[in-house]
Amino acid sequence: MPKDILIYSYTDAEAVEDGVLVDVHSMAKRPINRVTRAIWDEFTGPVGELPKALGGSAITDATRLLHLAEIVAQKISASEIVDDMVVIEDYEGKKIWAMPNEVRGWTVMFPEDY
Repeated sequence: MPKDILIYSYTDAEAVEDGVLVDVHSMAKRPINRVTRAIWDEFTGPVGELPKALGGSAITDATRLLHLAEIVAQKISASEIVDDMVVIEDYEGKKIWAMPNEVRGWTVMFPEDY
């Protein structure tokens, strides 16, 4: 009997569509292109919304998230990668992991998101 049998597959596209992952490729420093919903919720916050004439969309402050992504990107550039992941022991009192993903980038997460 084979050792490795695929029981279930959950793609990146499905995770983004479901809201489990957030696509941040257009805002975060490369190679960070995904964060978990928990990371997004922890490190971003609402600051208002556009006027109705401009669509009324929510405006989100992502300053803290972008700072975290910058730190992770620096660690990746410096090859501070152990067992295929970057570990930050204390960022604003939280442990952070980053791992390569299937869409040619890295996903930032809390350990409990894994």
